[in-house]
Amino acid sequence: MQKHLTEGTPFRQLLLLLFPLLLCSFIQQAYGVGSNVIISRQLGTDAVAVINGSAANLINIFYNVANGLSVGAMIAAARLSGEKNPSGLRRCMKSALGLHMVFSLFITLLYWFFGKSLLSFLLVPEGLLADSVSYIKLYSLGFPFYSLAMLVIAIQRGKGDLKQPTVELLWVCLLNILMDWLFVRTLDLGIRGAALSFTVTYFLSAVYLTGYLHKHYGILSRRTALSLPHIRLILYIGIPACLASMFYDGANTYTQTAVNRLGSTAIAAAGLSFKIENFFYMVMQAMATAAVTLLAASDGAGRRDRFKSILTAAFAICYGLAVFMGLITFLGRGILPQMFTKDESVIEMCRQILAFIAPLYLLYPVLEILLALTRSMKKVVVPTVITLAACLGRIVWISRLPQGYSILEAKFSYPISWIITSSLMLFYCLVLYRFSKGKTGSHSGP
Repeated sequence: MQKHLTEGTPFRQLLLLLFPLLLCSFIQQAYGVGSNVIISRQLGTDAVAVINGSAANLINIFYNVANGLSVGAMIAAARLSGEKNPSGLRRCMKSALGLHMVFSLFITLLYWFFGKSLLSFLLVPEGLLADSVSYIKLYSLGFPFYSLAMLVIAIQRGKGDLKQPTVELLWVCLLNILMDWLFVRTLDLGIRGAALSFTVTYFLSAVYLTGYLHKHYGILSRRTALSLPHIRLILYIGIPACLASMFYDGANTYTQTAVNRLGSTAIAAAGLSFKIENFFYMVMQAMATAAVTLLAASDGAGRRDRFKSILTAAFAICYGLAVFMGLITFLGRGILPQMFTKDESVIEMCRQILAFIAPLYLLYPVLEILLALTRSMKKVVVPTVITLAACLGRIVWISRLPQGYSILEAKFSYPISWIITSSLMLFYCLVLYRFSKGKTGSHSGP
């Protein structure tokens, strides 16, 4: 496995890592589409607005922080695999499980007791507030289980495992669809059924996946101790990733307040367009995950000489995917919204959003690949500051919207943040390159 990650042609290695990740991404997004079809056709536009509105923004804060911690654990696992340190890897796994449990329980309690206050602050329309509060309370009960399940999958990816995480995620999504059908369609529990589906699915998944990890690595054994150095490494990489995700979600939440002022049609249209756009974001994140796994393993093995060829291959693949996804989104803008709703006003507004955002996908790949590079090198502080600056730019744009603004003017805040992040990250990476090159030259002989 170490040879696979640290030797060979980067282009081929990235594709081998990417295809299972893409399959997982499409499985997750297909589940999201299927779930929304069931919910929207069974419960109507208001239910879509509840699930895809401000409640979704609060839930995404949890998702992205949990995924940030998983990124820290995945990179730590990749580095330890590159170093060929199995005992350290086991301690790293157990430490990561402890961190995830503490974090997810905290967020569950926060949303359970303060969910109504948070949703009211986000200007959720009065007619949607009660259902939104009920939804986020029940949904948050599944946070600890989701966190554990996704952590196990991330660690397996960090080790370079191509098959097991894909199979596991497939079964998780199939189970989630089954639970949606049971709670929403068969038992007719409405929005509460959608939340219960999530919680039950990830409870069962977490039990199985944690047991799997213990069976193969003994992570729950008393002989496998928590490791403070590995906790520090996970937090050093994971906390900036969490903060970056929180910055973006804070900016997204603020953007959602601008959408909320436009009414339930705009809320539903923006939520549905985001579901469709998520196919693109998931593909880009899959590419970034493949890149950071290969870069971190090479760095752990002392093979930074591979970085240039890895980055060249990563950019080529990433831009090819961006062009492809942009075309699919643009050409499918008239058909895709009809999969979710029959409301013509929602369909038309969603069509406008997709036509506007699809060509701007080309601004995004630089951001993901350069973040993968800096994270693999444990250079995480400056990129986090850059992300904060980009999110502040998005917030400033929203705060300066004129009276009578359109949904497209609000949506433009997203590519603004991409431009800021990509430009500053490119400048920072060039500075890092010049510094490392000068440092190498200063130690060279005459």
